[in-house]
Amino acid sequence: MKIIIALVLIFCWCNSEGQAVLVQRNTEVYVKRNSTLEVRESCLYQINNSHYAHEGKISIPYVKGNTKLLTAEIQDLYGNTIRKLKNKDLIIHNNFSSDAFHADDMVMEFDLIWHEFPYRIKYSYEYSEKDYMYVAYWSPYVKPNLSVESAMLAIRHPVDYEVYMDYDDRLKHEFSIAEDERVDYWKIEDLPGIEGRESFGSPVEELIPVVAVVPAQFDYGVKGALRSWSDFGQWIDQLNVGLDELTSIEKNTIDQLVAEVEDKREVVRTLYHYLQDNTRYINVDIDFGGMKPYSATYVCENKYGDCKALTNYMKAMLSYVNIPSYYTLVAAGENQRRVNQDFPSQQFNHVILMVPLEGDTIWLENTSKINAFNYLGTFTQNRHAFMVNGVNSQFVKTPALKREDCLTVDKYHYTINSQGNGKLHLKRALKGPLFEDYLYMKENYNSGDLHDYFSQYLDIPKSELMEWHFDSVGRDSDHLPVNLDFKVRDQFHHVAGMKVLSPQVLNMNLEEPGERKSPLRINYPINNVDSIIYEIDDLKKYSLALPASFEVESKFGRFELSCFHEDNKVIYVRRFELYMANYPLSEYKEFYHFIHTIKTFKKGSSTILTAL
Repeated sequence: MKIIIALVLIFCWCNSEGQAVLVQRNTEVYVKRNSTLEVRESCLYQINNSHYAHEGKISIPYVKGNTKLLTAEIQDLYGNTIRKLKNKDLIIHNNFSSDAFHADDMVMEFDLIWHEFPYRIKYSYEYSEKDYMYVAYWSPYVKPNLSVESAMLAIRHPVDYEVYMDYDDRLKHEFSIAEDERVDYWKIEDLPGIEGRESFGSPVEELIPVVAVVPAQFDYGVKGALRSWSDFGQWIDQLNVGLDELTSIEKNTIDQLVAEVEDKREVVRTLYHYLQDNTRYINVDIDFGGMKPYSATYVCENKYGDCKALTNYMKAMLSYVNIPSYYTLVAAGENQRRVNQDFPSQQFNHVILMVPLEGDTIWLENTSKINAFNYLGTFTQNRHAFMVNGVNSQFVKTPALKREDCLTVDKYHYTINSQGNGKLHLKRALKGPLFEDYLYMKENYNSGDLHDYFSQYLDIPKSELMEWHFDSVGRDSDHLPVNLDFKVRDQFHHVAGMKVLSPQVLNMNLEEPGERKSPLRINYPINNVDSIIYEIDDLKKYSLALPASFEVESKFGRFELSCFHEDNKVIYVRRFELYMANYPLSEYKEFYHFIHTIKTFKKGSSTILTAL
C-alpha cells in the first residue's frame, strides 16, 4: 500500500506543471436574504523548487471586523501538517495602488515558506460585506504566472435576487434551482500559467478567464442600479451630490485669477495651472470603497486629494466661473484592459475631466503637477471613457495620440579620429511616450539617477557620458529637448585591414511566431527619425563603400535608410514607424517577418573604409 501511495504522489508531483502550481481553488459566494454577501475561499498550492518559495507569500482581501482566517498551514504531499501559521505572523495594511481608485481596500498578508521540497500550502478564509458592487469578480488564477489544476466558483442567492453575469466560455457553467434558491457553478481544469505580457501583446487581464456577476440593484453609499449605463451614471452623480462647494477664500482667489481673462479656454488653463501649483496627489482613505471623492471644500483646505477628489475640485472651480465640465471615468494605464460596454458595471480605475468648449473639447489630467494643459498621453489616450451626466451619462472617446504626437528625433554627431576615438553629441527632441518618461525623470530624479539612466538606457557602445542638460520649454509644451555629450572610443571595427562603421541596430525583442499566444496590439504610433553623422579626421585618405538605400513598408509600418558622403562626413538618415492598430494572432507571423527584415538589413548597413 505504501508503494502505491508513493507512486501516486510521485505522479501528482510530476503532473504539476512548472515549479509551483495552484492544485485546487474553491470559492463559494452566498448572497443572503438581507443582501449580505458571504465569501469563503480555499486554496492549495504545491511548491516544488526553492526558486518558487516566494509564492508562499500570500495576500488576501481583508474587510475590517468581517474577515476570518480559517486555516493556514504547510503540508507534505500526504496532507500531513508540517507547520501552522501563528496569529503574530499576520500583517494587515492598506492595499495602496498606483491609481488609488480604491484606496481604502485592505489586505491581510502572511508567509507560508518551508525549506524541504516539494511541499504544499493550504489556506482558507471567509469574509462578509454589506456594501458591494460585485457579487463576484473571479478568475481561476490567484497568481496568473502559476498554472491551475482545478478551480471552482459557486454563487448561491435567492431566486428573486436579480443579477447580471458575464463570463468566459472557457469556464464550464452549470446552475440549479431548488425552492427559493439558485446556485451557479463555474469550473475549469488544467489551465496553464501566463508568464506576463508579450511584446505588443494584450494585457494579462484580457487573457485570463473571468466571471463577473453584479447585482441589478445595490446600496453602496447610496442606492443604485446596474441595469444600464445610465443607471450607473446616475449613481455616480448621486454619490457626488453636495461635494462641489468651494470655500469663500477659494472663491476670492479664483475671482482674482480670472478677473482679466476673457477667453474661456484661457480661463480653464489658468485654473488648471492653479490646481497644479497648489495641490498634490496623494493616496487617501475615503468612504464607500474608494468611489466617493473628498469634497471640494476638503481639497481647498488641505491642498491634496486622489484622482477623484482633485477632479471633483477642478470641476467645482470651473462650475464657479460658469464653465460646465464632466467627471469622466476611464480605465487608465499604458496597456489597460478594455471596458466591456455590454456589461454595465464598475470597470474603471481613474477619473479625468472633460471640458467641452465651443468647437473644442479640453481634457484634464488632474493628478499631475507636470502634465501639459490638455495633454492626456499614453495613460488615458484612445479610450472609451465614461462621461458622468446623470441620465445622459455616456461613453466618449478620449483623443488618440497621432503619429506627429509621438515623433522622436535623434541627432547623433560623432567627431572621431582615424582610431575611432573622440566625442559624440546627441540631441534628442522627444514627444509622446518618451517625452512623458523624460519629463517625469527630469522633475523627480536627482542628477546621479539621471546620469545612470542615460548611460544605461541609451546603451551607446564604448562611450562615457560626460554631461547633459535639458533645454528650457514652456510648462504646456508637449515636447522636451535633451542634449548629451559623450566621450567615445574604438568606434571602428577592423576587418582584414579595413575600418567598418556600424550604427546601432533596431533593438526590439519579439517572441518567435510559434511561441506567440496573444494578438498584436500597438497602442500608439511609434515614430522615430534619427540622423547619424560621423565626422572623421583624414576621411579623404580612405575609399568608402556605403550601404545602399533601403525602404520597406507594410500595413504595420515602414522603415527607410539612406547613407551618403559629404566632405569629411558619413551621414546616415533613418526613419522607423509603427502604426497604431490591433491585429489578430494569425497576422503576428507577418509582423514578425516585417521587423526581422528591418533588423537583418540594419545589421548589414555598415560603411567600409579602405585606406588609399
